[in-house]
Amino acid sequence: MPFSTPVFKQETIDFLVNKFDPSSTILDVGAGAGYYSKLLKGIFPNMDAIEIFEPYIGQYQLKSKYNNVWNENILTFEFDYYNIILMGDILEHIEEGEGIEIIKKLYSKCDELVVAIPFNAPQGEWGGNIYETHLQPKLTHEDFLEKYEGFKPLEYRNDYGVYIKS
Repeated sequence: MPFSTPVFKQETIDFLVNKFDPSSTILDVGAGAGYYSKLLKGIFPNMDAIEIFEPYIGQYQLKSKYNNVWNENILTFEFDYYNIILMGDILEHIEEGEGIEIIKKLYSKCDELVVAIPFNAPQGEWGGNIYETHLQPKLTHEDFLEKYEGFKPLEYRNDYGVYIKS
């Protein structure tokens, strides 16, 4: 779904506000409906987005919510650097091997990589968008920490976790 859960969003905001200057640059990967822009753009005005499903860009008016919006796949998207990269409810939509590779790539292209993921959450196509399918439906907290190196939990519970660089 193009909407992120509100779970641990305030904790994520507090973490970013306490660690980064408002001039920091942010890339919101898989912007969907632009929820992170709603939460952070007033604090961090230098926000860009990448969204793979083109209809969401117009439907959710992403170009009015972000400075730049790219209709591309994060797996092949090329960029130099952002202070913060947000992957909110995105990793579960990427096959495990590709997920591990993209996390390694993104890790070195930012000061902070925030990964928020639901656990044990099967989901198929939603609203005509095949990219909404969860390709890692059985991911757990333990699996994430084992397979995706270099992270520690910011917050987690049995059904959802938010991770930051360790």
